[in-house]
Amino acid sequence: MPSSGGLHEIMLDNVAFGGHKLEVPLETTASALQVSSGNVAMWGNKCRDITITSQMDLPGFVIQGFSGQPPTVITGSARQDDINANGTSHLKEDVTLDKVAAGFTAILDAPDAADAPLLDLDLYVLFDKNADLLFDPATEVVGLSGSEGADEMVRLQGTQSPGDYQVWVHGFRVPTPVSYTLSIQVFDGDAFTVTTTQLTEPGLAAGMPLSVQVCPDVVKLGLQPTPVGGALVFGPGIMPGLFQVPMAWYSRAPYIITLPLTLTTYDLMPVPVPVGDSMP
Repeated sequence: MPSSGGLHEIMLDNVAFGGHKLEVPLETTASALQVSSGNVAMWGNKCRDITITSQMDLPGFVIQGFSGQPPTVITGSARQDDINANGTSHLKEDVTLDKVAAGFTAILDAPDAADAPLLDLDLYVLFDKNADLLFDPATEVVGLSGSEGADEMVRLQGTQSPGDYQVWVHGFRVPTPVSYTLSIQVFDGDAFTVTTTQLTEPGLAAGMPLSVQVCPDVVKLGLQPTPVGGALVFGPGIMPGLFQVPMAWYSRAPYIITLPLTLTTYDLMPVPVPVGDSMP
């Protein structure tokens, strides 16, 4: 998980005891990975360079970039469902992933509490793990947002497997019928190109900085409203989606840009004005 500088602690909790000894040998390997930037922002056709350094060997290291697809927006009408059976959800939207995705986001936007008091909607994301074309709320829920209000969001992080998904909107408490919008966005696009010339076949070696360049495909990205989000996903071969850095592309540079600036003494010296002249 992302962390900032400073002291950190790893704690191990023994939740079950199945042996006859109170002291059992245990070994844990702790390590970290540093990325030169916590996010990757690009604009226009400009690329972005970052550096990745791992404290331990990452065999079979894989890195790839994913861009977000245009969101699908559905307008629904809330109704009261059985509060004891989330399978009775009144809206069930199918989503099919044809390939691995680096993210799956569902956002439920309902009327404000002042306009719809006591309204309570819940949001579920299910994945058909056994590919039986059925969605079991007891075993196949992969994301849930169930606050006491009506605005909900589910974000599936890391790589998501191809297959069939469903997004459910469940009316937990609906005093009066109201309309809402459901926005679903999948991050499985290929509009971000990732290149590196230092990665060797065995993987990423400990302590060896890896230079990575991310470039936008302006032709593909230009078809979408900006900003376009995405993710830089990387990790060892056994877990290629272990690390994730958010990315964003803008069609033009932001109005305010902070650039590195070094001032020297002569930068601050006043400009001499000849006698008889005046400053404009």
